[in-house]
Amino acid sequence: RKALGTDAPPCAAFDDGLVEGAPPGEREDVQRLFRLLEKPRRGDWLESKNEPGQSYPQYLKRMNARTGNMLPRRACSGLLVCPVGDSCSQELRARFMPHLIHYYSAFFPGMIVEVLEKPLSLKNVQSRENDFGHPQYLIGDIFTLLNTHKDVITRHSAYSRLAITFEDIYPGDEWNYVFGQARPLERVGVFSFARHSPLFYDGKHASEALSLLDMSSFLDWMRTCRHTMVHETCHMLGILHCVYWHCLMNGSNGPQDSNGHTPFLCPVCLKKLLLALSGVVEVDLKLLIRRYRDLHHSLRSLAAESSPGPLREGFEDGFPELGRDIQWLALRLAQLESLPADEAFQGLGLGDPTSLSAGQPPARRATTPSRVATVSRRSASLGTTAAARRRP
Repeated sequence: RKALGTDAPPCAAFDDGLVEGAPPGEREDVQRLFRLLEKPRRGDWLESKNEPGQSYPQYLKRMNARTGNMLPRRACSGLLVCPVGDSCSQELRARFMPHLIHYYSAFFPGMIVEVLEKPLSLKNVQSRENDFGHPQYLIGDIFTLLNTHKDVITRHSAYSRLAITFEDIYPGDEWNYVFGQARPLERVGVFSFARHSPLFYDGKHASEALSLLDMSSFLDWMRTCRHTMVHETCHMLGILHCVYWHCLMNGSNGPQDSNGHTPFLCPVCLKKLLLALSGVVEVDLKLLIRRYRDLHHSLRSLAAESSPGPLREGFEDGFPELGRDIQWLALRLAQLESLPADEAFQGLGLGDPTSLSAGQPPARRATTPSRVATVSRRSASLGTTAAARRRP
């Protein structure tokens, strides 16, 4: 309740989601759509990272014009996706981008998703070789591209700019790699498909892996890319790592981490997202249902496109991870559709988003060296997702 910013029981759309028909388990919380985090295990992100968490009241206080953290508004509601590097070939983009953009749009209703037609060049980006002899590119230089390239900065309606690449990336000499990173104050982010590839640790570059994977492995790759893409964008909306529930916004040290595998937002982070969107779309139960319905449709469509024939009952057996995500969304939809609108959002208390975003001038970008350095240091802990590894 404290994290949600209420002393009363949470409204029905933001409780722990106990539903009939959920998979049975030994513990009661297995039957809930949302589960609280357990004590971190050895090797988990939270076992080594001291993250105090970000409650909804803290987010509400943080995201306003006075602090330089702007929320989207109608004149600035674009999510600009920027392919980077020659490896972002037409073939690779044709396999990944239609689904990712469809899911991306569903995840952030009211925002307008645009994709640069021509990939940005990595010619002037500092690089080194990774352990497999492939080039690995410095994220800081890619951030500079996002802040200076004319094809990017002329998109004046873009609230955020997300670079995507099939190349391996790293944030500094002391780091081995990172999957993605965001600078919330500058509203720029980078994420890489490379290490999500099931064949990366077999020495195969991401551009080679696509033709070598079976459909199930490809869908698992797509899932982790989808996860990272929306995770980094939530960081650009000012949402920090979650320490309350199993949540999309958990920090993670990779596949072995006991957290960080849930692709959906918990009640606390969902409430933050709704505040972030409230300057561009009316937030109510209808919007929430439409959002989950569109996410469900996006994943069902992917399953249908990936299946050799019409989808039949039990199709999830062939696509375990995708099937579980589709089942979760169906249960969440059933829960929300059963709620009376007045009960679902009673006492939601988003605050006054009009005073935080609508009609305010754009925040000034950080330009002084000291400000940029501060953002860079903070982003390593606040805006980095999954398995960011320092060199020993």
